[in-house]
This record gives sequence, C-alpha cells and structure tokens, in this order.
Amino acid sequence: MNSARHLTISVVLAFLITVIGTVGYMMVEGWDFMDALYNLIVIAIEKSNGEMLFNPSFEARIEVEDTLIAVGEEPNLHLLEQDLNPNE
Repeated sequence: MNSARHLTISVVLAFLITVIGTVGYMMVEGWDFMDALYNLIVIAIEKSNGEMLFNPSFEARIEVEDTLIAVGEEPNLHLLEQDLNPNE
C-alpha cells in the first residue's frame, strides 16, 4: 500500500469519526449541529500496557499512565488536559 493511499484512508477515517461523533451528540444529547461539531471526541485510549482501545465507549475507564487520542477545539482539549492533570 503506498503512502498516498494511507493518507487518503486516514483522512477519510478522521472525517467519518468526526461525522459519526457529531451525529451521535445530536441524537443522544439533542444538541444542534454547531454544538455537537465543536465538542471533542476521544478516538482511542492507549493503555499503560500498550493495548489500544479504539472508539472507546462511555464505560471505558481512563487510568493513570493511559494516553488519550482526541480531536476537538483547542480550548476543549486544554480543559480535558487540565481535568486529567490537576496538579500540573
């Protein structure tokens, strides 16, 4: 598989994740399009043992030493970072 194809697949997947997350917020929370679009979406959690949880459910636990992979507006990402690292 060449790098152009990898890039195309990555862009399409990122777009689909954003669309699915936005529509999900609209359906579940009853938010309008703009509110749902500009919230952040956790794409994956890398556990401290190296395990990757892709598209984690709301039941997924975030533990010490886990790494979150998220997309969203920068202020929302900073708020998440502050909440997860209160002593820094």
